[in-house]
Amino acid sequence: MAATIALCCAIIISFAYQGEVESITSAGIFDFEDLYREFVWSSTDSIPDSPIVRRSYIINKFRSLADAGEFVLQKGDEFWVNNTGFDVKSILSAGKAAKLSESGSTQYKLSRIDGADYFIATSPASIAQEDYYVSLMRNVTPQINSVRSLAAKCALVGAVITAIAAYAMHLIVLRSLLPIKALQEGANQLSGGKYAERIPVHGHDELSELAADFNSMAEAIEGNMQELNERAERQQAFINDLSHELKTPVTSILLSSETLLSRSVPPDAAQNALVRIYDQCKWLEQLSGKLMTLVLLQGEISLREESVAELYYECGSC
Repeated sequence: MAATIALCCAIIISFAYQGEVESITSAGIFDFEDLYREFVWSSTDSIPDSPIVRRSYIINKFRSLADAGEFVLQKGDEFWVNNTGFDVKSILSAGKAAKLSESGSTQYKLSRIDGADYFIATSPASIAQEDYYVSLMRNVTPQINSVRSLAAKCALVGAVITAIAAYAMHLIVLRSLLPIKALQEGANQLSGGKYAERIPVHGHDELSELAADFNSMAEAIEGNMQELNERAERQQAFINDLSHELKTPVTSILLSSETLLSRSVPPDAAQNALVRIYDQCKWLEQLSGKLMTLVLLQGEISLREESVAELYYECGSC
């Protein structure tokens, strides 16, 4: 987006500069060609033969036509007329020149010297078989500065728009990352054992669908963990009951064994102790068999709720 704004500003500045240059060039060419034609045509009449008189005649003729103070008449390296008030020689020989156009032997260009901009038009002129150069030197700094001012304003506006766009993009990115952050927090809570936590779902985009899938996964995990906890509680209750059931016969066997081993007992008492030991061992054998059967059938028994009254009537009708 910033590149688009910069491109638009560059296009605006380019068009503005091109338009200003065309305006400067059109006005300069019109003024230059008008004076050039008048000077060349009027100077061909009644040219004095004396070089000194001819020089004075041509200078006066040029000054009478070039009253705008922007024209220069040059012969060889000598400037006969300089109405500009500029250092013409330095302007013609120095500075960065941007050639605008060339028509025959006439050249038009823009030169920038010491912070000032000049439009320069130069063309040779032949008068009485002598070569001269007629030049227009116009200070166009205000016009060019207006374009530079426009460029500075465009740069400022572009910078402001770019900053606003960057801030808006930052807000958009932060807003788009909120669902991802919510997913991250939900995953952390899920890993911490908070299986009841859910992520708010807003909209119908891909992130919303991902949040809904995450909630479904969390719900499934919560159900599985609840089932595992219930199973663990049942197993613990079963172990507690089994320990209680085993404690009674084991205690009886230990007491009977200690009685037989610790002292001499009458044969009848010894016989009774052995019978108790045998009975308790048989009971343990039956219990272990039931446990083995229960282990073998684990996972194959389907449990369902039944009405005791209905079972009673069914058994009574058999």
